[in-house]
Amino acid sequence: MSLTISPYPHTDTVSGRLWRLPTERSDRNERTETCFERLLDATPAERASLEDEIVRLNIDFADRVALRFSRRGVDREDLVQIGRAALVAAMRRYRPGSGRCFTSFAGPTIRGELKHYFRDATWSVRPPRRLQELRADVHHSRERLEQGFSRTVTNADVAADLDLPETDVRECLCAEAGYHSRSLDAPTRDAQAGSSSLSDLIAADGDEFARMDDVISVRSAMAHLDDRERQIVRWRYVEGCTQAEIGQRLGVSQMQVSRLHRAILKRLREVLERRPEQTPRRRALQASLAAAAEPPRLHAV
Repeated sequence: MSLTISPYPHTDTVSGRLWRLPTERSDRNERTETCFERLLDATPAERASLEDEIVRLNIDFADRVALRFSRRGVDREDLVQIGRAALVAAMRRYRPGSGRCFTSFAGPTIRGELKHYFRDATWSVRPPRRLQELRADVHHSRERLEQGFSRTVTNADVAADLDLPETDVRECLCAEAGYHSRSLDAPTRDAQAGSSSLSDLIAADGDEFARMDDVISVRSAMAHLDDRERQIVRWRYVEGCTQAEIGQRLGVSQMQVSRLHRAILKRLREVLERRPEQTPRRRALQASLAAAAEPPRLHAV
């Protein structure tokens, strides 16, 4: 979508470029509604021009909403880009005459897209959605209480402020460790002192013969699966696909994939249990298959 200059001044909040936007909210809303009414009978060429005008009139609003999510580990430019894309999506769903102005309709859309981005794209290790949403509440509560108390607040203080069990606050703080991951190449001390990296401190499993025993056992057990089941195992454990992605490839629901997955692991475990030579590593492999077949459970920290 191309953007041209309209006759109202405004400075872009990210790049500092001069945009021409209305400074009065009522004028912006009125001009926006007029553009939407003209869209109803517009030709394709007129529609593109009117959509550009709607974006120009409301782009400062989208930027303000997006920048409320700053200081959460995401670049301001990325936040603004997501907010502006959500503004365009809201524009194409909005219908004039609904009883509320366009910004009242677009605001929840923009905030929702930003929350989805934080939930789906910013966590190195994704915890349940409940903990992701609780993380922001815990941080805001902690900052507010520390300003009011002039001291470091405890988990009990935050739990009382949010009317939550203290175990929920502790679980949220533990899950927060998965928000940012640290590179294995990061130095453990001062980089200029020639210190070791984190990867240098991780012990390597040198028991390749024992691992080969596992590979042979699993390969022989896989021979008892049909082509479709072997493909599901490959997608899940080699390519790292989620159950939803596997379902899309097979044309079935995620629930059906979950049932197929559990049945496959159960069959593999039964084949391994029938083998007479039971080594400790083979028993550990059977236990891991049994654990993978179990539905996930959440435990309070």
